[in-house]
Amino acid sequence: PLAGASVWVTLYDGSVRNFVTLADGRFTFNNVMETWPPPALPGGDPYFRYAPRIHSINVDHSSGFYVPYSASIPVLNNGQTLNLDISLTSQGQM
Repeated sequence: PLAGASVWVTLYDGSVRNFVTLADGRFTFNNVMETWPPPALPGGDPYFRYAPRIHSINVDHSSGFYVPYSASIPVLNNGQTLNLDISLTSQGQM
């Protein structure tokens, strides 16, 4: 577990949520909007825009000892809890 890592989620609408990991290396974001399109969206309806809108997550540590981490979150449904285990690699490690 890595305490003090900066974690931010950039939502598809451009808003950003920030957090710093606790001593146990954990972080929590609550009430994050679901990605688009939601699974219940009726297929083939021209009223809806089906272009995917995804979130991204980034993790970095101020020590500079670790390589920053970046990934997309392509699916997050309404009311879903998403647990991610993220491992940072130390700089220069082979």
